Amino acid sequence: ALARVLVCAALLPAVVTIPLMTAAMAPWLGWIADHCAVFGDAHGHPHLCGPHEESAPPALSLLAVPAAFLVRIPVAGGQVLAAAWLARGVRRSLYAASLPDATGTLRVLPLSEPQAFVVGFGKPAVYVTRGLLSSEHREHLPAVLAHERAHVRGGDPRRKLLCRLGLVFHLPGIARSLDKRLDRALEMAADAAAAAELQSHERVARALVHLS
Repeated sequence: ALARVLVCAALLPAVVTIPLMTAAMAPWLGWIADHCAVFGDAHGHPHLCGPHEESAPPALSLLAVPAAFLVRIPVAGGQVLAAAWLARGVRRSLYAASLPDATGTLRVLPLSEPQAFVVGFGKPAVYVTRGLLSSEHREHLPAVLAHERAHVRGGDPRRKLLCRLGLVFHLPGIARSLDKRLDRALEMAADAAAAAELQSHERVARALVHLS
Protein backbone atom coordinates (compact mmCIF):
# COMPACT_ATOMS: atom_id res chain seq x y z
CA ALA A 1 0.00 0.00 0.00
CA LEU A 2 2.84 2.38 0.83
CA ALA A 3 4.51 1.61 -2.52
CA ARG A 4 1.28 2.44 -4.37
CA VAL A 5 0.96 5.72 -2.46
CA LEU A 6 4.56 6.66 -3.31
CA VAL A 7 4.07 5.87 -7.01
CA CYS A 8 0.97 8.09 -7.01
CA ALA A 9 2.96 10.84 -5.26
CA ALA A 10 5.68 10.54 -7.91
CA LEU A 11 3.15 10.90 -10.74
CA LEU A 12 0.97 13.58 -9.10
CA PRO A 13 2.81 16.71 -10.38
CA ALA A 14 2.73 15.46 -13.98
CA VAL A 15 -0.91 14.35 -13.75
CA VAL A 16 -2.03 17.69 -12.26
CA THR A 17 0.31 20.20 -13.91
CA ILE A 18 0.16 19.17 -17.57
CA PRO A 19 -3.68 19.36 -17.92
CA LEU A 20 -3.86 22.65 -15.96
CA MET A 21 -1.16 24.32 -18.03
CA THR A 22 -2.68 23.00 -21.25
CA ALA A 23 -6.10 24.37 -20.29
CA ALA A 24 -4.64 27.75 -19.26
CA MET A 25 -2.75 28.15 -22.55
CA ALA A 26 -5.48 26.73 -24.78
CA PRO A 27 -7.11 30.14 -25.64
CA TRP A 28 -3.76 31.63 -26.66
CA LEU A 29 -2.98 28.57 -28.79
CA GLY A 30 -6.37 28.89 -30.50
CA TRP A 31 -7.65 25.53 -29.29
CA ILE A 32 -10.68 27.04 -27.51
CA ALA A 33 -12.38 30.44 -27.42
CA ASP A 34 -11.24 32.87 -24.71
CA HIS A 35 -14.36 32.98 -22.52
CA CYS A 36 -13.27 36.29 -20.94
CA ALA A 37 -13.12 37.98 -24.32
CA VAL A 38 -16.35 36.36 -25.49
CA PHE A 39 -18.45 37.20 -22.43
CA GLY A 40 -16.63 40.31 -21.24
CA ASP A 41 -16.32 38.87 -17.75
CA ALA A 42 -13.10 40.52 -16.56
CA HIS A 43 -13.49 40.06 -12.81
CA GLY A 44 -15.64 37.01 -12.15
CA HIS A 45 -12.76 34.56 -11.68
CA PRO A 46 -8.97 34.27 -11.70
CA HIS A 47 -7.53 34.44 -15.19
CA LEU A 48 -4.07 33.18 -16.09
CA CYS A 49 -3.76 34.44 -19.64
CA GLY A 50 -2.75 38.05 -18.96
CA PRO A 51 -4.80 40.82 -20.65
CA HIS A 52 -8.30 39.76 -21.58
CA GLU A 53 -7.84 39.62 -25.31
CA GLU A 54 -8.05 36.61 -27.57
CA SER A 55 -4.54 37.22 -28.92
CA ALA A 56 -2.92 37.93 -25.53
CA PRO A 57 -0.06 35.60 -24.58
CA PRO A 58 -0.06 33.89 -21.18
CA ALA A 59 1.24 35.86 -18.23
CA LEU A 60 4.99 35.74 -17.58
CA SER A 61 4.40 33.96 -14.25
CA LEU A 62 2.62 31.16 -16.12
CA LEU A 63 5.30 30.93 -18.80
CA ALA A 64 8.01 30.56 -16.13
CA VAL A 65 6.61 27.20 -15.06
CA PRO A 66 6.69 25.49 -18.48
CA ALA A 67 10.07 27.11 -19.16
CA ALA A 68 11.45 25.43 -16.03
CA PHE A 69 9.95 22.13 -17.10
CA LEU A 70 11.37 22.49 -20.62
CA VAL A 71 14.83 22.67 -19.02
CA ARG A 72 14.20 19.97 -16.41
CA ILE A 73 12.52 17.40 -18.66
CA PRO A 74 15.35 16.94 -21.22
CA VAL A 75 18.00 16.75 -18.48
CA ALA A 76 16.16 14.32 -16.21
CA GLY A 77 14.58 12.47 -19.12
CA GLY A 78 18.01 12.01 -20.66
CA GLN A 79 19.26 10.54 -17.39
CA VAL A 80 16.36 8.06 -17.34
CA LEU A 81 16.99 7.06 -20.95
CA ALA A 82 20.71 6.65 -20.29
CA ALA A 83 19.97 4.45 -17.28
CA ALA A 84 17.49 2.38 -19.33
CA TRP A 85 20.07 1.94 -22.11
CA LEU A 86 22.70 0.89 -19.57
CA ALA A 87 20.23 -1.55 -17.98
CA ARG A 88 19.55 -3.05 -21.41
CA GLY A 89 23.26 -3.68 -21.92
CA VAL A 90 23.65 -5.13 -18.43
CA ARG A 91 20.73 -7.50 -19.01
CA ARG A 92 22.25 -8.75 -22.25
CA SER A 93 25.61 -9.31 -20.55
CA LEU A 94 24.01 -11.12 -17.61
CA TYR A 95 21.95 -13.32 -19.92
CA ALA A 96 25.02 -14.25 -21.96
CA ALA A 97 27.03 -15.03 -18.81
CA SER A 98 24.33 -17.18 -17.18
CA LEU A 99 22.70 -20.56 -17.73
CA PRO A 100 19.16 -21.75 -16.90
CA ASP A 101 18.76 -23.91 -13.82
CA ALA A 102 17.21 -27.39 -13.90
CA THR A 103 13.68 -25.97 -13.51
CA GLY A 104 14.14 -23.36 -16.24
CA THR A 105 12.78 -20.61 -13.97
CA LEU A 106 16.12 -19.11 -12.88
CA ARG A 107 19.27 -17.83 -14.55
CA VAL A 108 22.42 -18.95 -12.75
CA LEU A 109 25.59 -16.83 -12.77
CA PRO A 110 28.99 -18.48 -12.16
CA LEU A 111 29.85 -16.40 -9.09
CA SER A 112 30.71 -17.58 -5.59
CA GLU A 113 29.13 -14.66 -3.71
CA PRO A 114 25.51 -15.46 -2.71
CA GLN A 115 23.26 -13.03 -4.59
CA ALA A 116 19.78 -12.95 -6.12
CA PHE A 117 18.03 -10.18 -8.04
CA VAL A 118 15.46 -9.43 -10.74
CA VAL A 119 16.44 -7.95 -14.11
CA GLY A 120 14.16 -6.70 -16.90
CA PHE A 121 11.07 -4.55 -17.42
CA GLY A 122 8.89 -6.37 -19.97
CA LYS A 123 9.70 -9.93 -18.92
CA PRO A 124 11.59 -9.78 -15.61
CA ALA A 125 13.87 -12.73 -14.87
CA VAL A 126 15.24 -13.94 -11.55
CA TYR A 127 19.03 -14.31 -11.45
CA VAL A 128 20.92 -16.21 -8.75
CA THR A 129 24.60 -16.94 -8.29
CA ARG A 130 26.11 -20.40 -8.01
CA GLY A 131 27.22 -19.48 -4.50
CA LEU A 132 23.61 -19.02 -3.37
CA LEU A 133 22.76 -22.52 -4.60
CA SER A 134 25.53 -24.09 -2.50
CA SER A 135 24.78 -26.30 0.50
CA GLU A 136 25.92 -23.51 2.84
CA HIS A 137 22.89 -21.36 1.91
CA ARG A 138 20.39 -24.05 0.92
CA GLU A 139 18.29 -23.57 4.05
CA HIS A 140 17.65 -19.92 3.14
CA LEU A 141 17.18 -20.34 -0.62
CA PRO A 142 13.34 -20.72 -0.49
CA ALA A 143 12.98 -17.40 1.35
CA VAL A 144 15.29 -15.61 -1.09
CA LEU A 145 13.49 -16.99 -4.14
CA ALA A 146 10.07 -16.16 -2.66
CA HIS A 147 11.27 -12.57 -2.16
CA GLU A 148 12.46 -12.26 -5.77
CA ARG A 149 9.30 -13.89 -7.18
CA ALA A 150 7.28 -11.28 -5.26
CA HIS A 151 9.18 -8.55 -7.12
CA VAL A 152 8.27 -10.20 -10.44
CA ARG A 153 4.59 -10.73 -9.54
CA GLY A 154 4.25 -7.14 -8.37
CA GLY A 155 5.80 -5.74 -11.54
CA ASP A 156 8.27 -3.82 -9.38
CA PRO A 157 10.77 -3.08 -12.21
CA ARG A 158 7.97 -1.46 -14.23
CA ARG A 159 6.75 0.48 -11.20
CA LYS A 160 10.28 1.75 -10.62
CA LEU A 161 10.56 2.88 -14.23
CA LEU A 162 7.15 4.62 -14.08
CA CYS A 163 8.18 6.32 -10.84
CA ARG A 164 11.48 7.51 -12.35
CA LEU A 165 9.59 9.10 -15.26
CA GLY A 166 7.19 10.83 -12.85
CA LEU A 167 10.05 12.12 -10.70
CA VAL A 168 11.24 14.22 -13.64
CA PHE A 169 8.54 16.73 -12.57
CA HIS A 170 9.78 16.94 -8.95
CA LEU A 171 12.49 19.07 -7.43
CA PRO A 172 15.74 17.04 -7.25
CA GLY A 173 15.77 16.69 -3.44
CA ILE A 174 12.14 15.53 -3.31
CA ALA A 175 12.74 13.16 -6.22
CA ARG A 176 15.67 11.47 -4.44
CA SER A 177 13.67 11.12 -1.22
CA LEU A 178 10.65 9.56 -2.97
CA ASP A 179 12.92 7.22 -4.95
CA LYS A 180 14.64 5.94 -1.79
CA ARG A 181 11.35 5.54 0.06
CA LEU A 182 9.87 3.59 -2.86
CA ASP A 183 12.90 1.27 -2.95
CA ARG A 184 12.47 0.53 0.75
CA ALA A 185 8.69 0.05 0.44
CA LEU A 186 9.11 -2.44 -2.44
CA GLU A 187 11.71 -4.42 -0.47
CA MET A 188 9.50 -4.51 2.62
CA ALA A 189 6.52 -5.60 0.50
CA ALA A 190 8.57 -8.41 -1.08
CA ASP A 191 9.68 -9.57 2.39
CA ALA A 192 6.06 -9.62 3.56
CA ALA A 193 4.97 -11.55 0.44
CA ALA A 194 7.78 -14.08 0.96
CA ALA A 195 6.73 -14.54 4.60
CA ALA A 196 3.13 -15.12 3.50
CA GLU A 197 4.20 -17.63 0.83
CA LEU A 198 6.36 -19.61 3.27
CA GLN A 199 3.90 -19.04 6.15
CA SER A 200 6.84 -18.01 8.31
CA HIS A 201 8.15 -14.55 9.08
CA GLU A 202 10.99 -16.15 11.01
CA ARG A 203 12.41 -17.96 7.96
CA VAL A 204 12.55 -14.73 5.99
CA ALA A 205 14.13 -12.88 8.92
CA ARG A 206 16.78 -15.57 9.38
CA ALA A 207 17.58 -15.51 5.66
CA LEU A 208 18.03 -11.72 5.75
CA VAL A 209 20.34 -11.92 8.76
CA HIS A 210 22.32 -14.83 7.30
CA LEU A 211 22.90 -13.22 3.90
CA SER A 212 23.68 -9.78 5.31
